[in-house]
Amino acid sequence: SSSGADNTFTVVLATQPSDDVEVQLTRSGSGDVSVSPGSLDFTTTNWSTAQTVTLSAAEDDDAVDDEATISISTTGGDYAGLTAQVDVDVEDNDEIGITVQPSPVVVREGGASSRIRVALVTQPSAPVTLTLSQTGSINNDVEFDTDSTQTGSQSTLSFTTQNWAQQQPVEISAKDDTDSTDDTASILLSAQGGDYSGLTTTVRVDVTDDDRPNLVVSQGELTVDEGESTSFTVQLSTQPSASVTVGLTVPEGGEVTLDGDAVQSGVQGAVVFTDQNWNQARVVTVATLHDDDAVDDFHTLSLSVSSDSGPAEYRGASASVSLTVKDDEKPGISVTPASLEITEGSSKEFEVALTSQPPSSVVVTIAQAANAFIEFDTDADSQGSQSELRFNAENWSTGQTVTVTALQDVDSQDAEETLRLSSSGSGYNGYQAGVEVTVKDDDQPALELTRNNLAISDPVALDEGESATIGVRLVSRPSEAVVVSLSSSDADAVTVSPRTLDFTQGNWGVVQNFTVTGADDADSVDEEVQISLTTSGGNYEGRSASLQVTVDDDESAGLNISQTELTVVEGENKTLTVTLNNQPVGDVTVDLTTSSGAVTVSPVQLVFKEASWSGGLDVTVSGVDDHDRVDGEDVILLTASGGGYDRIVERVTVTVQDDDVAALKLSDEELNVPEGGSASFVVSLSVEPTDSVAVAIAGIDASAILCIPDRLSFTRENWTQPQVITVIGLQDDDTDDDDSPLNLVASGADYDGIRAQLAVTVVDQDEAVSEAEVEAAEGVLEEFGRTLLGSTVDVIARRFGALPGRAAADVGGAEVEVGGEGAFERALQGALRHFGGAAGAERGADDTADAADHLMRLGSIRLRDGRPLRLGQSATERRDPLLREFTYPLGGPGGETTAWMRFNRGEFSGEFRELGQGYDGSQDGIWVGIDQRFGNGVLFGAAVSENSGDAQYSIFSGGSSILMDTRLLMVMPYIEIPVRGGGMLSLILGSGGGEIDSLEADGSKSRAYLSVQMFSLGTKWPLTRLGRRISLSLTGSIGSSRLGTSCSTQIALCGLNSSGGRMSVGVELAHDEMQMSRNWKMTPRYAMSLRQDSGSQSKGGGMELSGSASMAAPGDRFSIDVGLRWLAMHATEAYEEWGGSVELQLRSRDEAGRGLSLGLGPQWGSSQSDVLQRRGAFGADPRELQRMRGEAGRAAMRASAGYGVDLWAGLLTPFAEYSVSGGEAASSRLQGGLRYRSGETLEGRLFGEWETGQGIQPQSRIGLELSRRF
Repeated sequence: SSSGADNTFTVVLATQPSDDVEVQLTRSGSGDVSVSPGSLDFTTTNWSTAQTVTLSAAEDDDAVDDEATISISTTGGDYAGLTAQVDVDVEDNDEIGITVQPSPVVVREGGASSRIRVALVTQPSAPVTLTLSQTGSINNDVEFDTDSTQTGSQSTLSFTTQNWAQQQPVEISAKDDTDSTDDTASILLSAQGGDYSGLTTTVRVDVTDDDRPNLVVSQGELTVDEGESTSFTVQLSTQPSASVTVGLTVPEGGEVTLDGDAVQSGVQGAVVFTDQNWNQARVVTVATLHDDDAVDDFHTLSLSVSSDSGPAEYRGASASVSLTVKDDEKPGISVTPASLEITEGSSKEFEVALTSQPPSSVVVTIAQAANAFIEFDTDADSQGSQSELRFNAENWSTGQTVTVTALQDVDSQDAEETLRLSSSGSGYNGYQAGVEVTVKDDDQPALELTRNNLAISDPVALDEGESATIGVRLVSRPSEAVVVSLSSSDADAVTVSPRTLDFTQGNWGVVQNFTVTGADDADSVDEEVQISLTTSGGNYEGRSASLQVTVDDDESAGLNISQTELTVVEGENKTLTVTLNNQPVGDVTVDLTTSSGAVTVSPVQLVFKEASWSGGLDVTVSGVDDHDRVDGEDVILLTASGGGYDRIVERVTVTVQDDDVAALKLSDEELNVPEGGSASFVVSLSVEPTDSVAVAIAGIDASAILCIPDRLSFTRENWTQPQVITVIGLQDDDTDDDDSPLNLVASGADYDGIRAQLAVTVVDQDEAVSEAEVEAAEGVLEEFGRTLLGSTVDVIARRFGALPGRAAADVGGAEVEVGGEGAFERALQGALRHFGGAAGAERGADDTADAADHLMRLGSIRLRDGRPLRLGQSATERRDPLLREFTYPLGGPGGETTAWMRFNRGEFSGEFRELGQGYDGSQDGIWVGIDQRFGNGVLFGAAVSENSGDAQYSIFSGGSSILMDTRLLMVMPYIEIPVRGGGMLSLILGSGGGEIDSLEADGSKSRAYLSVQMFSLGTKWPLTRLGRRISLSLTGSIGSSRLGTSCSTQIALCGLNSSGGRMSVGVELAHDEMQMSRNWKMTPRYAMSLRQDSGSQSKGGGMELSGSASMAAPGDRFSIDVGLRWLAMHATEAYEEWGGSVELQLRSRDEAGRGLSLGLGPQWGSSQSDVLQRRGAFGADPRELQRMRGEAGRAAMRASAGYGVDLWAGLLTPFAEYSVSGGEAASSRLQGGLRYRSGETLEGRLFGEWETGQGIQPQSRIGLELSRRF
């Protein structure tokens, strides 16, 4: 039935009764259900007629479905004592809901608060808490308070099963802002508790703004002189909701311009304000132009916002400014340009206009020039020269052209003249102006030289003893008589006559002749002589001209060489003799150079003295010894200079016969290589090859040695560079040295077939290994694999049962709620307690502990090579790492994606079956993973783990202990699939690799490469429920692990193989959620299983107990998960195993980065730590380079934490980072400080760093880093 409705059923007897029968109907269960009638009577005659029973469900206040039972009993006849029942289900017709009145609500900006009233629609099944928060775009001006009697703003409302219908008030207010725009906000009411959990509703808040927009100008009136500029400012009265464009209206007439931005080029006709610069005064520049009259002007400057665009509140806004322009015009004649420079024989123009508009006609007249060679014309289109210009009220400002012409004259003097202009008529009587005219004469004083009446352009060529006649005249009339003087620069080579010539103003243009004669001398040098002509008198004073004369000598110069072709053997000498063929006019120098460098000459310079020029000089030619086998060729150039031998060049061709032999050169004749180690030797060529040469290694014993590289390549460019071959001695199973000769064979060019041999001995490093050592090593390796399998199944199985939607973290043992109140303080306290506790413990034992001791720890765990110390070493205590685990929901398509991390520790101990000796060890691991829970219940994910283990064992009674360490990196996909009946089927696969080390008491070490494979198949099947809150399930699993070594530096760890398996079946008791307190709920689980282990060591049956408890605080978004696993008994004597873990879960931080952020994950390769690791930019430190090379193949784990808070317009994040790495470059690094980020472009960091490790001195540094993205 439905609440408030009726339903019926019928009753009839199955057989005829022996007597009358009364049927009684009674109700049990919900009191809202009633039955009518309460009894039915049947007789022997109507027993087969069905009688109707009506059921009624009364209305109630809640929204919960009810249940009732109608019990039927009979009395009378043979029906006495029979019973039956009818189950009644009442479907409630009430729906849960939240009422808000009024909705939406209107609030006035800066005014009194508005009130809304909130109540529940139906009676809840348990107390309900409503939490109010803004949703969507956050409006910081809108505030709300659910309890005005308390200090501060409250954000929750509480309803019980009694007061659920009573309306509770919420006060809503809006702060005053700077804009004039109405605002909105949305308030989300979220319910938690009873049947209202997860219900939400939204209330819209409309904010009415109280500001009014207008334009504000700095001045209402302005005065400016004509042609000058002034300015005023404009701004908005209120902050706009969008950009506002203020248009600037220019007065008609075009004599005034308004510029809204003087910085930009051109005139800006508008001013644009944004919601950021609305209250910043913007300068408007007012510029005035000159007009034609002399009258002051008056204008109105308008500023307005369009009524069709921009934010609504500013549409149509306007303002105005009154402008007075003072006029500056005066009457006058304007001449442009005011002066002219005209070359003789050409013309130029100038323009004439009036400076102000006349009321009628004005005549401008130009007076005649005093210089008859200067003419002008005011109208080129009219015949003759005109001298008047006419202007009126229309053309007064239009320039009229006047053409000035300078006529040719016969002198070479410049002339100057002033043209006078005067005006008359219409207020312009008596105004004058002038134009300065300068005429540049084109007749320059100069001499003209001719030969045979032709101008001379080339030098005059003469033979020794030959003469030539040259004519000369003046090119322009001189101002007075001129004398021309003639001289020779070398009178012994060329003579000139006569020595002077006279010119007057009458004969200046008549040619006069002079003669030049070449002299006969005894040398062989051609002469070049200059005949100089200089003038004096009048305007020809200081003028000059010159004539070049060359005399061709009838003697020749040359070099005599004893041999022009020469052959010399590489490394030997030969001699040349050099002489001159004619007497020089001075000392002669001969420079000797070679073209290819195949030979050298000595000396490189010969000097022949003028007094002893006829004697010969010797030159020694030597063949240069090179590294190739090719004959060389060279050319010796002999270049003479001085004494008339300039530009004399001779050459000698030289052939150099080569004496080199090609061979392979080895740095060693014998090479000893340790087994498992390496040694190197160097290969080079004896001489340069003619082409590329390849050197290959032949005849190598591949089982004993390995050569890297096994082939070398030499070219003509790199043949002089020796190349290194590294020989690696391979491990074998014996203890004998191996001899393996190494043959090198060359091919290519002139090295084809050249061979060399190197004797190589591999020195064996092995000692015999007993079966007991192998058995013990494989036994411990098997326990490592078994513990790793158990830890992996335990960790990932937590994900199969994990509740969705929770994020969790454990920082130094402190329980932290990300983004919750006090989260940062709790995380900081956990970190300080973690590190402080470790340091304090050490100082308590040894007061001399220093920074290196502190940094060689992971929390309280002592480290070596970047990982925990093994059992039996100096560590006295071990602690978990700073960040132990986290889970982080990310959301995902069709379900939920979760990133998680978990730290797990397991220990084992026992005795070797055959040896009877004990062993113990431990395994630590960090798992990082991500998985997706789909809507159909399927969980699929993958995890990466880094594990380190250590063990201690003995082989013989009373013998020394052997220490074994393992380091593994694994990848593990996993899946969980629901099956029919409520069961689950899960599969985990794992594969990875790493290293294994062993250390014996005598200090000998072994290291091998380690590989691992594993799988686990599990199931969980519900059996029954014990009561209403406890469920019983059947569990089972089967799994195996296999570990093996592939290579080793010692034979002790070579070829180890170990495998182990586990099969288990058991039961699990799971209790439903229990209320522990007002805020906390707990879900415990208990399990017991029987397991069967297989393998060579700890095989047999056993019983394992485990338990876990999940505690949650839903209101605070916080939960804790604690788990413990213990092997209670096992068939293998003295074998022990246990494991445990703790997980905290809480909700994630917001998207902007506020609140706590956590990170953890593996790293490979060299580390990067920003500024502190960039010292190579200022100079490479050899130790730093060695450290970086050591880090190239390292593996590390890195953890980070930060807490972001709003500061100014960005985010300030205190942060800490800790990393620990293993391998040869093991190190620990702790970094902490402050990071500030503004948007996506600017970031700054102030931080300190503490670092120590293998080969690194403990050090601490402080850094400041700024970065800007463009």
